[in-house]
Amino acid sequence: MKKVAFMFLLFAGITSCAMGQKSKNKKEKEVQIPYTVANRYFVNNTVPDGVFVVPKITTQEAFDRLFGMAPVMGKDGQPTSIDFEQQYVIAVVDAVVNKSVQLTAKQLTEKKGTLTFVYEKTEGTETSTAYFRHCLIVIVDKKYTGEIDVKNTKGEELIPYTIGNRYFVNNTVKPGTFTQEITTQEAFDELFGMATIMGEGGTPTPIDFSKQYVIGIINESTDDQVELTVANLVKKNGEIILSYNKKGGVKPGEAVRYCMIVIVDKKYSGKVKVEAVK
Repeated sequence: MKKVAFMFLLFAGITSCAMGQKSKNKKEKEVQIPYTVANRYFVNNTVPDGVFVVPKITTQEAFDRLFGMAPVMGKDGQPTSIDFEQQYVIAVVDAVVNKSVQLTAKQLTEKKGTLTFVYEKTEGTETSTAYFRHCLIVIVDKKYTGEIDVKNTKGEELIPYTIGNRYFVNNTVKPGTFTQEITTQEAFDELFGMATIMGEGGTPTPIDFSKQYVIGIINESTDDQVELTVANLVKKNGEIILSYNKKGGVKPGEAVRYCMIVIVDKKYSGKVKVEAVK
């Protein structure tokens, strides 16, 4: 009788473990989360140039610091309504560019308490004289809570950045083209100086090296006009990968040393790799 009772308890334990494992697997299953894409908004011109990922905007005040309304006449001409009492926003803000860009929401899923938002960026090849700032605004019900990761369709984690403006390359910097990760103010000052001017936007972009670091790209001295722009900044397999475009133009008539200063939050750590887009 004792043997039968022991076997019963053993069987019950195995069944309980199996059911527990099954329940655990069920909880870890990826679940699709509904969302709405907001239309008829633009990025305020007070937002610094660069790419920004804002995983969760929970108040109207925080939203208004980034975006303004762009209503037009006719059907569907009003901005999509957002109720921050019951909803929050996931936002992706692209850099200022002079070509067509389309940001498309692909999916929002939840797994193990983490929400993952996946989007696709499609760029046109033709450039124009006009510059634009594109954005993607996704509205989510507040009942879907948790940490939010933002990735592109390649599975790369998008890293936000700010472009540092109003700086020049010191004439003591070695000749040639090179890239460098800069983590201190002293190292930065060895390479760059401030180019402050009067008026709005005339002050160099602030950099706080206690919280941020810089990926600097310095071009060789040339009398050709050169434009350096970020194509992509992502984290993949533990590496921070900065891809950039280099475009020539009409000669300005004098030798110039062009540079690009990319400011990144230190929470995005890893080996930095810089590559030119071909």
